Amino acid sequence: MILPSLFSVSKLTKVILSNSSPSLEIDTSSLEKKFTGLQRKLHPDFFHNKSRLEHEYATNNSSLLNSAYQTLKDPLLRVLYYLTKKGVIIGEEDSTFTDPELLMEILESREAVEEAGLDDLHKIKEKNDVSLKNAFKEVQEADQKNDLVAAKQAAIKLQYLAKLAEEIYDRLPVGR
Repeated sequence: MILPSLFSVSKLTKVILSNSSPSLEIDTSSLEKKFTGLQRKLHPDFFHNKSRLEHEYATNNSSLLNSAYQTLKDPLLRVLYYLTKKGVIIGEEDSTFTDPELLMEILESREAVEEAGLDDLHKIKEKNDVSLKNAFKEVQEADQKNDLVAAKQAAIKLQYLAKLAEEIYDRLPVGR
């Protein structure tokens, strides 16, 4: 039996997207189809009659594949991964945003989320969804200009907006 190779985000990007370099733009439906196909081959349940070593190998590879898939599927994680590959690390010390207007907007939005009824919560979510898409575009545009400083700032903005999206999601009732 030939054991499948270990998966990292880089390898998964290459296998799934037929692309050896990371990219911000990904066809998520293609990503999901190829992930599902690979997961069928690597799932530990298919290795239950194999040796302990082969079963452990499948378990580890399946876990790595899942991690890589989650990174590529989520726009924020993909941006952070992509920037890391370009040498831009966003750590906790970078979490302070220098745009006072945006900071004020986020603080006001968080307060509005806490106080909002269901209808208002959906309106806040719609507005934040647009802001998330715009922040992602800002990262892309900065990357196209090879302006890693601007890309980093846009990624930090994206992080704030993603956190706000989580807070909104947590407040929405089941079924969203």
